[in-house]
Amino acid sequence: GNSPTLQHESALVEFSANPIWYAVQSIPYIADREDPSNIYRANALYANSIGQFLVGQYPQIEQVLKEDSTIEQSVAHYFDRKELQDQLDKNRTKLLQAQRSDGAWSWIPGGNYPSQYITQYILKMNGRQERLTGKQMLAEKNRTQALYYVDRETYDFYQKWVKKQKECNATNIDYLYARSFYPQTPFMGKTKDAYNYYYNNALKRRGELRSLYSQAQLALIFERHGDHKAATEMALRIKGRALYSDEMGMYWRDNVSGLGCYDRPIEVQGLLIEVMDEVLDDSVSVGLMQQWLLKQKQTTRWNSN
Repeated sequence: GNSPTLQHESALVEFSANPIWYAVQSIPYIADREDPSNIYRANALYANSIGQFLVGQYPQIEQVLKEDSTIEQSVAHYFDRKELQDQLDKNRTKLLQAQRSDGAWSWIPGGNYPSQYITQYILKMNGRQERLTGKQMLAEKNRTQALYYVDRETYDFYQKWVKKQKECNATNIDYLYARSFYPQTPFMGKTKDAYNYYYNNALKRRGELRSLYSQAQLALIFERHGDHKAATEMALRIKGRALYSDEMGMYWRDNVSGLGCYDRPIEVQGLLIEVMDEVLDDSVSVGLMQQWLLKQKQTTRWNSN
């Protein structure tokens, strides 16, 4: 029969051929970028949490990393369970300490101005992490304060601009998307008026949107709001524009880098995968879209955001 050593080596080879292996090798680079911004801190904490989740789901990761001499020592060190927990605790403490008394985060800790964009970014990361791992990066009190801040900001904007601005803009859609992770958190005062206005406006004007990112966000917003028909219509409209190839899998011609906050191809593809999975329950498309992501990993270094 096969020797234990051969069986062991075969298991290591089999695991290192698993697509999850690319994620394992990428995660430390996300967490490793020393950068003073709160976005960096949220990304690092997210990477710690996903790393911890993967080690729990695939215990062989630690073993492979310790025994594969081709792996950088920094990657093996990152996935040590104690190291992961230490990094997670450190990043979580720093992120929570950086939250302002009004519930917002600014671009950098101690910054003079709150940022709705950064606060929504952190709320989205927190929501995604919970869906993936069952755990949130924010404590309930911090999360609630952040939601109340973005609700207030959106309501103030709504009061100033509601008569002048009729189109769906990316900021309002991003707010609806961040809020879609937290249906259980109630709105304070009249802030629900702004949510309802922007939601109904998006529902009515959904055919006007050109941005792939905003279309994908809307499909998920509608689905989580209970409008499955509108969500499915958006998701099928997106899917209908996809391109396919044996080498690249499933992708979109207009998913290219741009100057905007929402023009990052890797992030857009990740969001589109959420749509195919959550709205259409389409595992075939998800597999083909992951193929495109892995191809990018092989040919380019993923942007750490």
